[in-house]
Amino acid sequence: MAAPDPGLAQMSAPAEDPTKGMITPSPDSKPTAEGQEHEEERATAPDQFDDKFTTSRGEIWAYYAYYIGNNGLTLFNFAPTAAQNLLYQQAEAVGGADNEILFFAGADRTINSIILLCNGISFAIQIVIFLVLGSYADFGTFRPNILIVLSLVAWGVGFGWLGVHEEGQWRTGLGLYVVGLIAYQLCLTYWTAAFPGLARNTVGMREEARRFERGEIGREEYDFADSMKRNELSNTAFYTQSVGEIVILAVIVGVMFGVDVNASAARNNWGLSVLIAFASGVWILLAIPWFVLEKRRPGQDPGMVWPTQAFAPIHVLTDPTEHRPRRLLAALGRPDADLAAEAKPLLPHRLLPTRRLAQHDRHRHRHAAERDRGVQHAAADVPAHRRHRGAGGGDLVVLEYSEALSTVDEDYV
Repeated sequence: MAAPDPGLAQMSAPAEDPTKGMITPSPDSKPTAEGQEHEEERATAPDQFDDKFTTSRGEIWAYYAYYIGNNGLTLFNFAPTAAQNLLYQQAEAVGGADNEILFFAGADRTINSIILLCNGISFAIQIVIFLVLGSYADFGTFRPNILIVLSLVAWGVGFGWLGVHEEGQWRTGLGLYVVGLIAYQLCLTYWTAAFPGLARNTVGMREEARRFERGEIGREEYDFADSMKRNELSNTAFYTQSVGEIVILAVIVGVMFGVDVNASAARNNWGLSVLIAFASGVWILLAIPWFVLEKRRPGQDPGMVWPTQAFAPIHVLTDPTEHRPRRLLAALGRPDADLAAEAKPLLPHRLLPTRRLAQHDRHRHRHAAERDRGVQHAAADVPAHRRHRGAGGGDLVVLEYSEALSTVDEDYV
């Protein structure tokens, strides 16, 4: 298929157990302490919101429909073909049938070199964009707006190919090629980011979450149900996209014969432009339901303002204290057993306000006799270099979760 399987089922790492504070009559209260109350914590399932955010069947199918539209035929398949066609035809026009050299970016380059250079440019631009806007895929509520804007850019590029189909326009074609690759990848990324909340707010998963909060099932059972639901939606999304793409390709074959792409090179160029525009039009029709039906669920609260939140994970990974650069190398897959053994799981990170640290501290000391964990997590005990200033004025402490621990008030590293 044109668009790769995004691997939705494995996109989200195992979530930590968040907690909700509640006040209940103390079971150990004495009669003389009438009305004595105490605070305790109970687990709550991740990504659970108000009932108004419950995933509907129509919303799920609208989500699938967007993936059918953003199948990659436009900017990931036909657009690169059209750009390379123009390059070869221009090279032949200036140097003969066997020529594959064109002057591009200040030097004579082969066509393969030009394409690779354009790919590198697009990847570099994507890195910068993801550094600045990538955090919005998970934080806050602005992600749907970004997806809409990026989709508009992608559609504009798709229809722009109608005006680029002659070899003399090869530089413009390369520009559309680069922008199209960026828009396609960004659209796919921000569409994929909606998946965890979509899956965990289905009717079945919300019932599992309530059972988990009541203590009827453990975290292992809840995670298994969560994994199965994510796999179900992931596989259905890819299957639906594949079937829908086959239908689109069947229609495209008819369009190619209608344009008579075999008549000449010029007709073939025009045919590719028409196919890109046609597939872009299909994408528009299939994307509108998702834009209308998506329930804008709140994302994570990073405790800081944009664009600080985009660079916070980078700061954590590159912090020179406690061998973090070496941990970063291990996290990036450096084949060094010592580094891998030394590195601890760094993601996902949680930025917890100090006021919540104080609450957890009270709980810790109240149950110290029972748990005797010896964990100190008051804000004053955290080294100054491990604190970050949040938007609300409070210190934020960087936390790392361990696979052996499941609650947010465990081992602050």
